[in-house]
Amino acid sequence: TSDEKSKIPRFNTKIPFDISLRSKEMSRERKAKHVYNKNSYSRRFTKIIRDSAHKLGTEAMFGAFERVAQEMSVREYNVMIGVCLEHAERSCDLEYALDHIGKAFELLKSMRDRGFEIEESVYGPLLDYLISMDMVEEFHSFKDVIMEASPGSVERLGYYEMLLWIQLGDGEKVEELCGTLDGDNGESLSILQENYLLALCKKDQKDHLQRVLDIVDITNVTLNLLANIFGYLGRFSLDSVATKLLSELRQSDEGVKNVSDLISMYVTCTPNLMVEDTILKFNKLHKELHVMPSSTSYEKLVKYLCDSNEVVTALDVVEKMGEAGLIISADILRSVLHAVDEVLEFNLVRRIHSIMCTKSVKPNSENFRSIIRLCTRIRDFEGAYNMLGNLKNFNLEPNSSMFNCILAGYFRE
Repeated sequence: TSDEKSKIPRFNTKIPFDISLRSKEMSRERKAKHVYNKNSYSRRFTKIIRDSAHKLGTEAMFGAFERVAQEMSVREYNVMIGVCLEHAERSCDLEYALDHIGKAFELLKSMRDRGFEIEESVYGPLLDYLISMDMVEEFHSFKDVIMEASPGSVERLGYYEMLLWIQLGDGEKVEELCGTLDGDNGESLSILQENYLLALCKKDQKDHLQRVLDIVDITNVTLNLLANIFGYLGRFSLDSVATKLLSELRQSDEGVKNVSDLISMYVTCTPNLMVEDTILKFNKLHKELHVMPSSTSYEKLVKYLCDSNEVVTALDVVEKMGEAGLIISADILRSVLHAVDEVLEFNLVRRIHSIMCTKSVKPNSENFRSIIRLCTRIRDFEGAYNMLGNLKNFNLEPNSSMFNCILAGYFRE
C-alpha cells in the first residue's frame, strides 16, 4: 500500500567530489563486480524461490509472488519456471506433476502478456519433459504460447516437434516432416528443415536419415548440422556414406574448407576403435580426399586422445602439428596438461616445455600456471622459474597464481 511504501527508509549516499578521478582499473573492477553481482543475485533469488517452495509449499509461494507479478523481471520468471519443472520431475504423483506444469504454463502466459521473450534455455527443458511424458496436448499448448511470445523461435520449435513424433513412434508424422526436406531445388535448407534433420541425428533415426541424406544437397547444409550428421555417421560406422558425403564436400568451394574438421568429427565418434586405428583412419581419409589436416581437426583428435588417457600419443600429434607449422592453441595445451594431471605422468611436462619453445604455440597465462605447477610436482623448481622468464616471449606477464604454485610446491616439500 502507499502507507507501507512511505515507511520504507531512503538512503541518501553522498557521491565523492573526486569520483571522476578514479582510475581505469577501478572502472574495470566495477564492471567485473557488476557481472559478479548479477550472477550472485540470480543465485540468491534461485535459492530464495527454492527455500520458499520447500518451507511454505509451492501453493503459498506462488500466492506470494502472484501479488508482485507485475514487478517481476524475466530472470525471476525463469527461476520460478525452473522450480516448477524441478518439482514436476521429482514427483511420482502425476496429478502433482501436472499441477506444477500448469503453474509453469501460467507463468509463460504471463511472460507473453507482458511482452517478454521466452528463451530456449527456459522452454527447452519444459518441452523435453512434456515429450518424455508423451503429453501431446500440453506440448502444443506450450508451443503456441512460446510462438506468440517469441515469433523467432518458430524454426527451433520444429526441432522439438520432430522429437515428439519420434518419441511417440509416429512414423507417419516423422515421414510427413521429412517430406519437406527436398533437396532437388538446389537451394539451402531452411532453418526449420535443418532443425528437423538435427532431431533425426540426435535420436539416431537411421532409416529416416538415410533416405533424407540421399536427397539433400550436402553442400548447402550449415557447419553445425554437418557436425551432427558426421557424428551420427561415426556412431553407426557408416564408412561408405561418410566417404561419399566428404567427397561431395571436397568438390565444393565452400565445403572443402570443412572437410578436415568433419573427418576428425567422424573418426572420433566411431565406437570400438583402438586409438591407433582412429589415427590411421584420420590419416587415411585425409590422404584419399587430398586434403591437409587443419589445426582445428588436430585439436579434436588431441582432445579425443586426452579423454582416452592416451597422453603420450596426444603429444606425438601435437609435435606433428608443430613440425607442420600449424598453430598449437591454448585449448590444445589445456587438454594435454589436464590429461597429464589426470594420469599422474608429471614427467611429461618436460616434453610439453620443449613444445612451448616452438613458434607455432599460442599459450595463455593459465597454460603457464599449469606447467609451473606440474614442474613443482617433479621438484623441478628451476624449470618452474624458467617458465616465468619465458612468459615475455608470448607477451604474457607473471601473476600471483603462478608464484603461488611455486610456493605451494616448496611447502609440499
